[in-house]
Amino acid sequence: MDRAERRPAPPKVLEGVLDKLYEMGIFVPKQKGLMFAAALGYSRGDRVPLEVRGNGIRYEIFQSDGDDAFISALAVAVTKDLRVLSAERNDERITIFEEYAHGGLIHMQRVCFEQEGDPLDNLLRLTIDARSSASAEIPGIDRSVLAGLI
Repeated sequence: MDRAERRPAPPKVLEGVLDKLYEMGIFVPKQKGLMFAAALGYSRGDRVPLEVRGNGIRYEIFQSDGDDAFISALAVAVTKDLRVLSAERNDERITIFEEYAHGGLIHMQRVCFEQEGDPLDNLLRLTIDARSSASAEIPGIDRSVLAGLI
């Protein structure tokens, strides 16, 4: 399937999460929220297939911001196969991205809208926690070195 035909999309049932975060000015444009959700989903190991896709975002938006590189890197990390970068596997890359975004959006909904507190504060806390745990898991690297980088 041509990239122009297949638009990365959130699951229909969670489009409201992106809409609310967009309206609050947290993720502008919505594509950035989808990127964050996919990274969060991947970091948590939450890959959830989509039953019904929501409104897609033109792939050109991801390309113009350089986010298509993340989509490709995610696909390589998941499949452990560089051939996933071939034109014939565009649809597979987008599906992987969407499924991790779905997992991330589920968690974002819980953290931002089902827990007490300000959604932005809760999201920031989630980000700080994810960053701390991710840097703690890198074997052979001294955390004090990472502290200066992040």
